[in-house]
Amino acid sequence: MKKLFVLFFLLLVCLTYSFAINTTTRYTHTYVDENGVIWHYIIYNNEALLSGRISGCGENVSVPRKVSDGAKNYTVTAICGNWFIYEDGSENWPYFPNTGVDFTEQVFGYSEDANIKKLFIPNTVRIVGSLPSMAEIEMESSEPPLGYKGDFEVIINNFLGIIKVPSASVASYRNATGWHLVASKIISSNAQTNYDIISTAKDASSGIYEKIEEDNLLNVISLKVTGSINSYDFFVLRTKMLNLRHLDLSDANIVANDYKYYENYCSKDNTITPYCLYTLFSIKLPRSIVSIEGPFGIGNITKEVVMYEGLKYIGPNSFSNYSFDELVLPNGLETIANDAFYNTKVENLILPEGLKTIGARAFYRNSAKNIAFPSTLIEIGNDAFAGCNDKKISLPTSLIKIGQGAFEGCPSLEELRIPSSVKEIGNNAFSGCPSLNNIYTYTIEPTTINQNTFDFRDVDVLHVPSTSYYNYYWHTQWGQFKHFVSFDDSYEYFYLNNDYTLDDNTGRIDGEPDADLNPGSGLIVEGNEDQDLDDVHVIDDGTSSGSIIGDGNIDANNLFFEKTIKKNQWYFFCFPYRIKIADIQCEGNWVFRWYDGEERANNGYGGWKHMPIAQEYLEPNQGYIFRCDRNTTLQIPVEKAQYGKFSGNDEQIALNHYPSSNAEDASWNFMGQPYPCYYDIDETNFDGPITVWNGTSYETVRPGDDEYQLSPFEGYFVQKPLGQSTMEFDSDGRHTYQQWDAIVEKKQQAPRRSPAQTGRYLINLTLTDGMTIDKTRVVYNEKCTTDYEIGTDAAKFMSDGVTQLYSLDTKQVRYSINERPMGEVCLGYVAPNAGTMIISGKRMDADVMLRDNQTGEVFDLSNGAYTFTTEAGTFDQRFTLLLAKSATGIKTVKADGEQSLIYTVDGKRVSETKTNQLYIKEGKKLINK
Repeated sequence: MKKLFVLFFLLLVCLTYSFAINTTTRYTHTYVDENGVIWHYIIYNNEALLSGRISGCGENVSVPRKVSDGAKNYTVTAICGNWFIYEDGSENWPYFPNTGVDFTEQVFGYSEDANIKKLFIPNTVRIVGSLPSMAEIEMESSEPPLGYKGDFEVIINNFLGIIKVPSASVASYRNATGWHLVASKIISSNAQTNYDIISTAKDASSGIYEKIEEDNLLNVISLKVTGSINSYDFFVLRTKMLNLRHLDLSDANIVANDYKYYENYCSKDNTITPYCLYTLFSIKLPRSIVSIEGPFGIGNITKEVVMYEGLKYIGPNSFSNYSFDELVLPNGLETIANDAFYNTKVENLILPEGLKTIGARAFYRNSAKNIAFPSTLIEIGNDAFAGCNDKKISLPTSLIKIGQGAFEGCPSLEELRIPSSVKEIGNNAFSGCPSLNNIYTYTIEPTTINQNTFDFRDVDVLHVPSTSYYNYYWHTQWGQFKHFVSFDDSYEYFYLNNDYTLDDNTGRIDGEPDADLNPGSGLIVEGNEDQDLDDVHVIDDGTSSGSIIGDGNIDANNLFFEKTIKKNQWYFFCFPYRIKIADIQCEGNWVFRWYDGEERANNGYGGWKHMPIAQEYLEPNQGYIFRCDRNTTLQIPVEKAQYGKFSGNDEQIALNHYPSSNAEDASWNFMGQPYPCYYDIDETNFDGPITVWNGTSYETVRPGDDEYQLSPFEGYFVQKPLGQSTMEFDSDGRHTYQQWDAIVEKKQQAPRRSPAQTGRYLINLTLTDGMTIDKTRVVYNEKCTTDYEIGTDAAKFMSDGVTQLYSLDTKQVRYSINERPMGEVCLGYVAPNAGTMIISGKRMDADVMLRDNQTGEVFDLSNGAYTFTTEAGTFDQRFTLLLAKSATGIKTVKADGEQSLIYTVDGKRVSETKTNQLYIKEGKKLINK
């Protein structure tokens, strides 16, 4: 009994071992064919069933007719897959009995086989369970191989390739169960599949259709088109050529046509319009196109897209969900729109020179590991590169804006370099980047960021310019980084939005960078060491200008003045430098004119002159007016010999004398100030009126009476006083736009002499129609006469089409500033339109009344503004300015015990009075009429 048990146990072990050997030999064989492709197969009924993923394959693959285990050859009769694991009962072939063996792994999958372009299946194969999804399949068998009719249909219905069969078997394949689902993809192996045609766009048909003919459309796999195409051709390409996989339009032109090839889309000139194509594996776009408006095919199957220089715009979702090994876009491309490459897989991303704008989510989740940014890029949109895998990102010095979330959630990002050009960084732009350990910021001024722009505490080191170390250190946001390290790298470019001072402590900016002094900013260089610069742009946006202030210590290679221009408006310029007219850059039609003060002196009018055609230069210290017929930017280059090293010396400009019989017309000089910065008019040796242009009309200011700064290169008018040959400028009057408020505040805090002490009583009046406003001034000064006096009075420069207010004398001379003895003053005005107007007294050192000579009403301007109605036109006699009986501006008078004594307003005792003069009698103010 014991022996029988032992024998039974040994037999059981042998049977188990034998079954294991048999199972192993039946289901785990591999075979390497002559091309090195590794096939996995099982043996059943002395036939081979391919099962398990192939490997080592290239673009062209042939299923072997036989495989060998070294001892025996087996005919390959089936290609297994996870949708084909049961026998086909109709033929009673027991290939897949219920043995418990797993046949679910496909021979050909849907992603791993992407490199297979052609597959040959021999006629030994009678059952097909899987296919490479995008290959060109050549079937040798004249009878369609079988497939489980349920799940095989899923595979075949997702098939995107082409199936070539023997010509006599096309019909049987197209009608076979399962294969019928891709009947349009089944063509004869003898059919012509490659075409190279010359087509001409038709008004109501397709040139491509006529060249290839209807019966051949399904056979076309590869097509090159030369000539012109339109909507009708797109209709044929996307709906009739269902097997077209490779399309070359490089030498074709797209022309507009109203026919709708899909929904509401039709062709446009030189444009790839949305959904114009379909299932292409590769495409060469026309060389002539300038725009891709949107998605034009199925991105996840297209592996190659060729674009050419001349393309300017790639629209939303044009290439979303594509997959590229490398993406090289054509030079000259300017804009990549929102979502253009959304979820696109690409290892190497080379962005082209000329690219300016990358839209929101343009490369969202693109997985790029190496991104090359162009030197022309200006803006990166929101979430544009969120989720990318680049380790080091160095942004170009052209970049101005980084949108919110632009590089959010980039797990591999270790190092970031923010160029000196960046002016805006959005919220969360670099948050969620756990590997980011080093940030280099090159902006001279800390760019504005917020609390969520970076994960401050996760970044080990912030590298900042040595000249700006403490600007970053004490910055509310930037100061939150853990460690600061200064560097002295050479700069290629920097910009300023605020004032920036370089002195002996901060040192100098290394290199020879370009510099943009943006509106309202100022570069101030102190000390003896030179600051080297290359191109310096002083930029004026029409509201404020950049400034540059040095003391012979700024060595710039080139100087450019740039000003924002509004069409058909006049601008007043005066340059301390000689400007070559041929170098001036400005789009549109533009003109400079100069002012001839001598002509006005001789004739009493005129003065504006066109530039002589042969004139090559704008001359220094000569004023010019400028106008252009479009909104644009005026750029004026200055030759280096003209500005040198921006001297901080005191300067003086000669005043020309033009004698005239009328003082109001004599010696007008149209000139400017000598520095590329702002200048305080109180710092000149000139105390006469200065007439400036405010953009719509003239207004007059006077040193000592008005706080006014002359902007860089601003032109203005002055009259040369007798005995004064120059207008002198003290260099201490230089300042930046942002320093002006502090200068004004300091002046206002300083004690000033009262009108009673100076003997000058200012009455500042304004007139407005609600659209435009104008000013005039009357100054009561007993030392002046009622005649026009150069040095105190200023003639009114009239402007067309706007409100005008002025005073007049008995000779009907119109004044902008009228300094005269006390008495009645006639006021005139110009109303461009009929309607309501308002006169206000903005400053009144004396109490004055306004008499409306038309209505007879007398209005006290100290009580507010006077409102009246008027017709359109010029009215020189409508109003009279009167001194109120109590009006002197003197608030108290010290009695001397003799109450009958009379005093002038400046404190002199007199024994008699004159008509229309202001006096104080018995401690009270009075006017002697």
